[in-house]
Amino acid sequence: MEFHLNINKALGRKPFLIIYMLALSFPFFGQQVGITENARQFLKKSDVFYQKQLYDSAHYYADANYRAIENALNDTLLLSALIQLIRTSHNLPFDQQEAYYDKAEEMATAMGQKTQLIELAKTMGDLFYDKQNFVNAIPYYLKVDSLSKSTGIKNSVTIGAMLNRAEISKLSFTRETTNMAHSLLYEALGLAKQIKAVESEHLAYIQLSDINQMIRDFPEAKKYIDLALPYFEMRDNEKRVSRLNLIKAAYYVGVDSLDKAEQTHLNNMSYLSKRENTLEQANAAYYYGNFLRRKKNAHAEAITPLEAAKELFQKANKDSIELYHRTLRDLAFCNQQIGNYKEASTYYQEAVFKRELSKVFENRELRNQISRELAVEKQ
Repeated sequence: MEFHLNINKALGRKPFLIIYMLALSFPFFGQQVGITENARQFLKKSDVFYQKQLYDSAHYYADANYRAIENALNDTLLLSALIQLIRTSHNLPFDQQEAYYDKAEEMATAMGQKTQLIELAKTMGDLFYDKQNFVNAIPYYLKVDSLSKSTGIKNSVTIGAMLNRAEISKLSFTRETTNMAHSLLYEALGLAKQIKAVESEHLAYIQLSDINQMIRDFPEAKKYIDLALPYFEMRDNEKRVSRLNLIKAAYYVGVDSLDKAEQTHLNNMSYLSKRENTLEQANAAYYYGNFLRRKKNAHAEAITPLEAAKELFQKANKDSIELYHRTLRDLAFCNQQIGNYKEASTYYQEAVFKRELSKVFENRELRNQISRELAVEKQ
């Protein structure tokens, strides 16, 4: 007892003060937990809408997430919330996206968060990539590569930037850029296996299946299709499954099995009809109509899926993208072939009206950008 009395005497009123301070802090910590939980729910909803490419709704909840965290006195969470704001800002003006980016970059730099700086550059690149503005996407992906090399950070984000750079290079359809894409894909696959990034590994399989069927290495293409498809089917990732089905259909065309190609297209549309992804449904309908037109010369039959694609692109508010323009051109051609000249003229005029002159300049600048990148790599 004497020992306890001496301790209390030595501490004086400190135990009481400590207990008092802890009691005062409990409401604060409880409030912080409540804020964080609310923010987590907003972020979860934002991610759900983002995966469905419903960017307005995704951004609404990203903004709610940011506002919930703004008062939480947690810079790490606030930075993550800013990155989510950027990720979901597809339909915002560029100056707003840039303002988010500048603020997030300033925060990440001040905090010394190299991983977040890499994620930030990749996120900004993805915004341009998703809009097929590859000229503006490339510098951000190269920034990811530069930061990765200077910091030694290797993760799924750095691999994702490599995969997108490879996709951009492939689109130029020259031997040199195709070889560059091939090399990048195998580098990305090797890195994914090294760090055991399973999702990234299977994303690399998708692009390797695509580029190998494009260069007519059909056994390699089939190998990577078979490696990737079960993985994404198991996860019901409609965007990846649909793309793999389209690659599989192209593979069957390459090996002169048109019946199997057509069945793959039909299976893909059936699969997507049970999902709520309007854009993927539009893509699938367009590629089936295009297959009927180009590979089977079934112009009258092709009109039905092409008209469905047109309506779906409009429903998804994607009537400004290149695939929508191709849909109009295919509809014009098919109607002309079967003698529906009035309809053909209407579709042709709409296609001309919708075509953006900026695409011409973008493609020219893209070729120049890739040429510069190749020159730097050679040095």
